[in-house]
Amino acid sequence: MRAALVQAIKSLPEREQYVMSMYYEQDMNLKEIAAVLGVTESRVCQLHTRAVMRLRARLAEPQYQNLVDPFDRETYNANMSVAENILFGTPVGPAFDL
Repeated sequence: MRAALVQAIKSLPEREQYVMSMYYEQDMNLKEIAAVLGVTESRVCQLHTRAVMRLRARLAEPQYQNLVDPFDRETYNANMSVAENILFGTPVGPAFDL
């Protein structure tokens, strides 16, 4: 799952990659990200929402499903937890490498 998530993130537009990296990997809040990018907090929120929507759609595509090894349940469950936190919940430490 991690490989699928990393590949999906790399397919995002560059600005959305930056937002995801700053938010999840560097634990920056929307105000801090806005200052770095020189945009408003609401724009950062829009970029984040768009990135999450794109990731959800991409991870549902067959090419990403093939990157998950269904026999490695322990790794799969751990990575699924990270992916769910990124897509649906609270940020957790370093989640991906850009």
